[in-house]
Amino acid sequence: NVFDGDEEEDLRAVAERAEAAGVAHARITAFDEGGRGAEALAAEVAACLEAVADDPPKPSSLYSGSAPFLAKVGAIATTLYGAADVEMSERACSDLETLTEAGLDRLPVCVAKTHLSFSDDPKAGGLARDMTLTVREIRPAVGAGFLVALMGRIMTMPGLPSDPAARHMRVDDDGRVYGLR
Repeated sequence: NVFDGDEEEDLRAVAERAEAAGVAHARITAFDEGGRGAEALAAEVAACLEAVADDPPKPSSLYSGSAPFLAKVGAIATTLYGAADVEMSERACSDLETLTEAGLDRLPVCVAKTHLSFSDDPKAGGLARDMTLTVREIRPAVGAGFLVALMGRIMTMPGLPSDPAARHMRVDDDGRVYGLR
């Protein structure tokens, strides 16, 4: 993703790092240019797909679908985030007990945590390693078919204020919208 203010030297360094790792890459400016700004990336994706069309890679999972919740979260935490361990808050333990009683404890797991660090602490910075991640809450997304393990203090969607702007919007008989802030 290329944004205003990105330095050419930094963009080149990212490209060189990707090339050294044998990773296809392309600059994308879709934030500013819409679809046209993603054409180079689309071409790279198409080329990668074409290269494996006759023998596509087989999907794999970090954990067995029948694994218990904590094993699934542990596999995600250690493999993706570099954690040494996972612990559960009192609330998460209670949530898991309720989910187990409802027969939902074996659903796939999605982790929700800060984007500012590989840990659950936004102040730990980037590539924190060998930390203990804490599951503070577990929320079922039954319609979607997974459990959400919330780690750290994060705002989940919808992040509405106590007085959402939508409460003040009106549309008149002519289709004009009023109350936008």
